[in-house]
Amino acid sequence: EVLIPSPGVPPGIEPIARAAAPGVALVSELDFAFSRCTVPVIAVTGTNGKTTTTELIAALLRACGFRVVLAGNNALPFSGALLNAAPVDYVVLEISSYQLELTREFHPWIGAILNVTSDHLARHTTIERYAAEKAKLFARQTAQEFAIVNADDPVCAALGAHGPAQRRAFRPGGRVAEGLWL
Repeated sequence: EVLIPSPGVPPGIEPIARAAAPGVALVSELDFAFSRCTVPVIAVTGTNGKTTTTELIAALLRACGFRVVLAGNNALPFSGALLNAAPVDYVVLEISSYQLELTREFHPWIGAILNVTSDHLARHTTIERYAAEKAKLFARQTAQEFAIVNADDPVCAALGAHGPAQRRAFRPGGRVAEGLWL
């Protein structure tokens, strides 16, 4: 009834197309897990810096006394994190473009795009398609959720400009109207 391919497997290849016969739903692992998640999700994507940023967010939340699980594009898949018997207050996810390809429902409470540079073009073919996959992080966010973008990266800045989410920016050099700067 449901086929959840590994994010590392391109969804357009013939074996996946054959397995996703009529009546079989092709579902992303993010959507599958998100539909079962009961706590706020903080998700970070970008070409570089995802691991460092998600580990920092998790460490900051833990230092504030919150119970956190770190998952996604690391050793623990999002769905695996939900099998954890220990209760958590937040799920912090490192998200790759491959994980976002099949998403139809996923929308984090806080989503951040750090940067978008020419990478994974063997799979996505163009920087525009790669950026479009990254933009799915914000695609279904609501007005109660937050889209965080790098104001110094023109691709990222444009990705966070659409939709009802509350947009915030960060910049390593120079002020931003709504967000953080250094």
